[in-house]
Amino acid sequence: EAYVNAYVTHYVANSKEKHLMAKHIMAFAMQNKDVEDLNEMIRFQLKEGGFLGESLSFKGKEFSIGDRVMFTENDHREWFVKTLESPSDCPKIGVKNGTFGKVESFNKEKSVLDIRLLKDNRLVRVNLKTYDHLDYGYAMTVNKAEGQTFDYVYGLFDPLMSANKVLIWMTRHRDAFQGFVSKEHASDINEMANVAGRSEYR
Repeated sequence: EAYVNAYVTHYVANSKEKHLMAKHIMAFAMQNKDVEDLNEMIRFQLKEGGFLGESLSFKGKEFSIGDRVMFTENDHREWFVKTLESPSDCPKIGVKNGTFGKVESFNKEKSVLDIRLLKDNRLVRVNLKTYDHLDYGYAMTVNKAEGQTFDYVYGLFDPLMSANKVLIWMTRHRDAFQGFVSKEHASDINEMANVAGRSEYR
């Protein structure tokens, strides 16, 4: 709970910045089920706090205005994800697995979302009937984070982490990293190191 509270407080404060000034904040967990739980808990707090707007539901998944989302399948040729607006200095088209954006508007009748991409500020349109590969983008697995960089990272330690995964967990940030550890898993940094070391041999 402290993990989610810290993340949401920072996320809300950051969201008040203009889009191009806003920092990219990400939460990490080792296992998919923990990422799913984190996304749901973070989103619940944002919605309860009034920081998300009206919603569209599709196949049991709800997307609200203001939601941060992640594309989970490539569409480099814009077969399904269409660019509506693009900065003059942005030649890119399409999206890739791992592209992040923020929901700006939707059409319930057509199951269409308009999403502002975080990296290049393009506005793209997604028809969920033809491209159903969107997830919440507040948290992700350590494995998926490899090779990516974020401004601020909030990390949840997992005893299944190897020393290499801990290294990835702690080095994906530009500005700051804040780690959280359950007392059930480790009581201090030395025990974390011992746990991670043992996991190499499991």
